[in-house]
Amino acid sequence: MKNTLSLLTLTALAAALAAAPALASESGSDNIGPGADGFFVAPLDVDNLPAHLFAFSIYTNRYTADEFGALPGFDAKVTATVPRIDYLSPVKVLGGRLGMYVNLPHIQQQVTIAGFGMQDEESGQGDITVAPAVVWGKGKHLSVAAALEITKPTGTYDVTRLANTSTNYTTYKPVIPLTWQPSDTLEVSGKFTYSFNQTNPDTDYRSGRIAHLDYSLSYQALSN
Repeated sequence: MKNTLSLLTLTALAAALAAAPALASESGSDNIGPGADGFFVAPLDVDNLPAHLFAFSIYTNRYTADEFGALPGFDAKVTATVPRIDYLSPVKVLGGRLGMYVNLPHIQQQVTIAGFGMQDEESGQGDITVAPAVVWGKGKHLSVAAALEITKPTGTYDVTRLANTSTNYTTYKPVIPLTWQPSDTLEVSGKFTYSFNQTNPDTDYRSGRIAHLDYSLSYQALSN
């Protein structure tokens, strides 16, 4: 950290935050990863996939902000690189196939409040997410799934720092993904998430619940 947080600076920061609009989550952050899932969010033709299917993917999210309430000269840059491992088993639960997935994020964060002469940066492992899931195949062109994502605070957190790789609280997120392919050239996907956040033990702050919807429409233009 490039600037030690003095009592005077902390007092000024608290006053500025008090002037900011109310936020549902602590510091306005969440662990949903908006936009991470796009097309084919649920696998199609589930019943004809291999009995033990493993898949690996990796995605990157980039977030920037230049305003946070009344904080003068606020600037934040966050990059999340997230490897994901999926597994689909032959075990049937309520007519669907049981599976699971794991997200292992690596976070790079830079935060500046120029008006207070404050700057901080941190990088490292973020909060891991583990999710049991069930996928139902409704024919070859429609799949619906249900999962329970459990995000644990495995990253680093220090209440006196501006930049952290963890939210420092556990979140339980019921998730419903859906993929529909009505034709060979058209695909529709969506994912609904609802977050139940637990209390941050270092600040005694409990973030509010968050409802979130990702969706995509993909079209393939065929050439002659």
